[in-house]
Amino acid sequence: MTHHDRITLILLALCLLTLTTISFADDTFLNEAGVEHNQAKPTALTFIGTGGPELSVERSGIATLLTVDGQHLLIDAGRNVMQNLYEAGIDPREVTNIVLTHLHNDHIEGLPTLWMTGWFLLGRQHPLTVWGPVGTKAMVDGMRQMYQFDITHRSDAFNDGQLLDIEVIEILPKQKLTMDNGVSITAIEAQHNDGNPAFSFFIEASGRKILHTGDTRLFSDLINYGKKADVIVSNVLAMPYELAQKPEMKTVVSKLMTIDEAVTLFTKSAPTLAVYTHFVTKAIKGNVDAFIENETRRQGYVGPLFLAKDGWKITLDPIVTTSPPPSAEQLPNMDRKKHYQDNPSL
Repeated sequence: MTHHDRITLILLALCLLTLTTISFADDTFLNEAGVEHNQAKPTALTFIGTGGPELSVERSGIATLLTVDGQHLLIDAGRNVMQNLYEAGIDPREVTNIVLTHLHNDHIEGLPTLWMTGWFLLGRQHPLTVWGPVGTKAMVDGMRQMYQFDITHRSDAFNDGQLLDIEVIEILPKQKLTMDNGVSITAIEAQHNDGNPAFSFFIEASGRKILHTGDTRLFSDLINYGKKADVIVSNVLAMPYELAQKPEMKTVVSKLMTIDEAVTLFTKSAPTLAVYTHFVTKAIKGNVDAFIENETRRQGYVGPLFLAKDGWKITLDPIVTTSPPPSAEQLPNMDRKKHYQDNPSL
């Protein structure tokens, strides 16, 4: 049996184990009254959105949720983030800490809805805290100005306008953030061309280490951090060679992780699991995921690989496993504030 065959058998075993042990009632999920369960609190990454700016029926805007001890940290807030949190079984009211890799619109365009609708419709009880590169404060100030009508007219006895305050913390390269639950995040200066300043993040949580590349090309420091990581979450760019040579595609190719670069990162780092997200694909014929996986294997990466889809989750303890989102039939509507949802008679 070859090394590749052994890896394949291991992955098949993990998939079978996952399919027989999925239980959202033991994790973060909404019951019939809309109440979040946190009976068990494993460290987990939920891929809220896994797409790029492209329109796709399978993938929404980029957003990744880190959950440690029942507390959530959202990495980026792309389009549909609030809807996708709900569809993943996550109560959007509980997502109040957000860290941004950079300020391209496809990474922030879901933020206004999470901020505003989570407040007036669902009754979020805590203001947001947003970490991001220099420029984040100006972006948030602009968002507040854009939604000034809502701020003024929706604030009343039932909607405390002070809960719309946003604490903004601008971060710098090599800065280390420490969250209340002990999670530490090191900001790594990324190489994202017209998206700079941009960050990759090295995350340490509950004894696990995660490298989240954000949007970037491969650079040497990323490999250095990757060698320390249990899980590497990488952006990916895929398009036909002929298209990549077109002048208008040069900027795109210069700022995102090509498959050959990802193979280098994964192979040199040898993580427990390598993950693709933020799929930026152009003119791929047929099954996009199959194309990317086949190219990754053809170019030499033989380790465990997961192509993330919206709503899927990786649990990091006690072992690394993957599980799908809850079915739509399991989800109650979220259409009112929590104190009403907690009382089904109202």
